[in-house]
Amino acid sequence: MNSKEIFNHIISVLSNVYEKREAQNIALLLLHKLYNLRKQDLILGIEIHESRYNEAQLNELLERLMVNEPIQYVLGEAYFYGLRFKVDAHVLIPRPETEELVHLIIQENRHLHFLNVLDIGTGSGCIPISLAKYLKQADIHALDISTTALQVAQSNAKSLEVKICFHELDIFQTTLENLPFWDIIVSNPPYITHAEKVFMQKNVLDYEPHQALFVPEKSDALIFYEQISKLALQRLKKGGKVYFEINENLGNEVTILLTKLGLSNIRLIRDLQDKDRIICANT
Repeated sequence: MNSKEIFNHIISVLSNVYEKREAQNIALLLLHKLYNLRKQDLILGIEIHESRYNEAQLNELLERLMVNEPIQYVLGEAYFYGLRFKVDAHVLIPRPETEELVHLIIQENRHLHFLNVLDIGTGSGCIPISLAKYLKQADIHALDISTTALQVAQSNAKSLEVKICFHELDIFQTTLENLPFWDIIVSNPPYITHAEKVFMQKNVLDYEPHQALFVPEKSDALIFYEQISKLALQRLKKGGKVYFEINENLGNEVTILLTKLGLSNIRLIRDLQDKDRIICANT
C-alpha cells in the first residue's frame, strides 16, 4: 500500500467535517501513530507492507473523528512540553497555554536548591510530571478529586519515569494539614461558567470532562481560585508562590480577589496570544 494514497484517502474522508489544513494534520498524526510514518516518508512515497495495513482499524479511527471526537482521544495520547502523555475522556487534553505556565515556573525556580511543589486538579498529570522532569530538586505532589483522572496521571508518571505523590482529595473538604508545607502551589482549575457553553467548540463540550472544565452551576466563576488561595495562605511557606492558569476574561477579577485575600506581589501575565492567562503571587 502506498503511503501517499492512504494519506489522500484519509483527507478525502475527513474533508467532509474538517478544513483541509486540519484534515492534513490529522492524517499525518494517524499515519505516524499507525505506521510510524513522517511527512518526508509521504514525499518519498514509502510503501506500507500489506501485513501492516489494517483497513478496519483505520476506518474505526476515522469514524470516531467524523463525529468530532478529538484526535488526542482517538490516538490515546497528547504531547505536552516535549513529553508524550496518555489521555482519555477522563482527563482534559493538555493545552499549549498550560505549557507556558509550566515554563514560567521552571524558569523562575530552577536556581533553587530544594522545592516542595503541589499541583491542584492534576488531571493527566501534565503539570507536575513536566515540572519533575526539569526541576530535579523538587519534591512534587499532585491531587485531584477524580479517581479515574488520578489513574491516568499515575500511568503517565510511571511511563515518563518520574516520582510524584498523588492524592485523591476534594479541596473544599480538606485543609491539607496531613501534607507538607509548600514552596509552590500551582493549579489550572475549572474556570468556565455554564453560560459560556454557547461559545465553546462541539468537540470540547461533547468529549472533555465537564468536571474539569466548568465551575459548578450557579457558583461564582472564582470559587476555585478563592479556595485554593485560602489553602495557599495556610499551607505555603513564608514567601511561597502560587501560580494559576486563568480564564482570559477574568484577569482583573482574580487579581482583585487575591489582593483582598492578602496575597502579595501579584502579577498578571499574558500568553503568546496576548490574552490574560497566568496569575502568580506570594504569601
